Amino acid sequence: MNWTQVAHSGNIDDLYELFQQDPYLLEQIDEVQFIDTPLHIAAAAGQVDFGVEMMNLKPSFATKLNPDGFTPMHIALHNHRDQLLFELLKINQELVLVKAKKGMTLLHYAAEQAERSKLEALQLLGRWLRRTYNKDGGLWELDVLNWKDKEGNPVFHTAASNIHNQVEMIRLLIECGVPKNAINSKGWTALDILQQQTNANRAIILPSQAGGLNA
Repeated sequence: MNWTQVAHSGNIDDLYELFQQDPYLLEQIDEVQFIDTPLHIAAAAGQVDFGVEMMNLKPSFATKLNPDGFTPMHIALHNHRDQLLFELLKINQELVLVKAKKGMTLLHYAAEQAERSKLEALQLLGRWLRRTYNKDGGLWELDVLNWKDKEGNPVFHTAASNIHNQVEMIRLLIECGVPKNAINSKGWTALDILQQQTNANRAIILPSQAGGLNA
């Protein structure tokens, strides 16, 4: 077996057999700037125990981009591997800030997706943030929720721009405490973006849920 096969199978004993053959295996992988690391592969396959083991052995893999521009965290989110995602966040809470291509954090990526499963992941991420930082990290949490991608959009604006499941996402983000009055690089609030949309269903959330967005 090579290391890609071992990562996909999630066999930790086989991993250490590879180390006996090549003690510098992980260092050699880490030298490649863009690569699907063993942690990427484990994230895609949902190999929780293997992913945690790899995270402990080589923490730098968690922030490394693959050739498609995604970290293992984004891969786990994309493939609905929520258990692995949150196990990695338990090891390093700062990974919630990790960015993929175009400056996408995990929250941006979840808000950008249309599938129902991503809404559930977004809800879990929001609750995780509030539970983890509700005592002494309020400002840090606010900073995370208001983090902007490379286009200057906070996560609230990303959700407002997504026509799919837009109402549910906006409601969810408000419940998670996302700043409603934040502006993007164009000086627009999320309400400004919503007002450009033509679907009348979006008016459901404006009076009761998002009042004062453009105040």
